[in-house]
Amino acid sequence: MYLLTFSSSAAVLATFFSVVNGANILITNDDGFGTGNIREMYKAMKAYGHNVFIVAPATDQSGKGGSLTYATTANLTEDTEFGLVKAGAPSVGPDPLDDHIWYYDGSPVAAASVGIDYVLPKFGVSSPDVVMSGPNYGDNVGGFAFTSSGTIGATYYAIGRGIPAIAFSAANSASASYKDVNATTSVGLKDPQTIAGELSATFANDLIKKTKGGRVLPLGYGINVNMPDITSATSDNCISPPFVHTRMTGGAWTLGVTYNEATGLFTEREITSESALDVCINGNCYLPSETNLTSTTCKSAVTVFTIDYDAPSGEGSSTLAKIRESLEAFVIHW
Repeated sequence: MYLLTFSSSAAVLATFFSVVNGANILITNDDGFGTGNIREMYKAMKAYGHNVFIVAPATDQSGKGGSLTYATTANLTEDTEFGLVKAGAPSVGPDPLDDHIWYYDGSPVAAASVGIDYVLPKFGVSSPDVVMSGPNYGDNVGGFAFTSSGTIGATYYAIGRGIPAIAFSAANSASASYKDVNATTSVGLKDPQTIAGELSATFANDLIKKTKGGRVLPLGYGINVNMPDITSATSDNCISPPFVHTRMTGGAWTLGVTYNEATGLFTEREITSESALDVCINGNCYLPSETNLTSTTCKSAVTVFTIDYDAPSGEGSSTLAKIRESLEAFVIHW
């Protein structure tokens, strides 16, 4: 098995990994710039000494996949999520309290592109070293999520721009404002959003350190990370899930529709019986599926993927081996 081990405190490693050695990080998501998950990951990455920016949608843009949708008006026609910025403000701008946090009134991919081409150059950063997307509220596992998730969509957009990128998701689905993140829960543990953010930051920081100033990932490659349901709101049953190497297929799901004759409307329904969801073409078929792992264990799935969608010829196997080798110090076989 492959398991990840990590420090419990971002601040401890931050003293070692100083800002002098820090990477330029662009963080985005599809849930919005004001959510707890993204702000907690931002705080944790800053604590590690990196130069971190958030450029994310002004409002929840879940399920947008790789769509590129830009604002059609120069000003916001409604408040951003949680009322953090009011209608009438520019459609792109900084958070009133932090000029490294920006909103954009567009899809996740559009927000990522605005971050890369507009926001970061304002701060003298020609291109981020890494794009981190998420952590999403709810998991993003399997091939259907790969194409439908805005979290992953922003990731493979960045990879297509030549920028290493990692998508992060957590099974916890209760999206909330960053202002509502609690220092501790009713059982004296960290807020699940804090844990999801810190786990994601530790994963990224460990990988950045491992590459010693080089590219974090080879051209065309990305990583999809899915954490299980963090239980810290009620118990310590699952608060420190180790990271495990997985594959995208196997036990996965997709969506169909059901028509309601009375209302004349369609509603989605989950489909899990299609054999195509379990086919293994590119990956290591002996690895556990990310869907099964996160739904049945307190472990986090780490799937390496590529945006080269052609059928494999075997030429990419050495690159995949190199990526797994770079993760070897903190991810072990399950």
